[in-house]
Amino acid sequence: MDEERLDELKTLGIMRRAWDEGYVRETGTAVMGILPKGGAGSLFSKAPTGLAANLERVMEKLKAFFERFHEIVGMPGE
Repeated sequence: MDEERLDELKTLGIMRRAWDEGYVRETGTAVMGILPKGGAGSLFSKAPTGLAANLERVMEKLKAFFERFHEIVGMPGE
């Protein structure tokens, strides 16, 4: 979260939901809300530093974290 300057509370909310649902959601307003404000560019920018590239990079990191620890911890009720 620190490396990507993500909103901590919103990111934790996304990860809690991922544990409940068994996967990390990659769409929706909650996902966009975790990214830092300003300087991110346009979602439709083709530049590698655009908002879409930032979002993709962040989502890959969150999914990797989830997959790593989900296997260890499991889902609630398992």
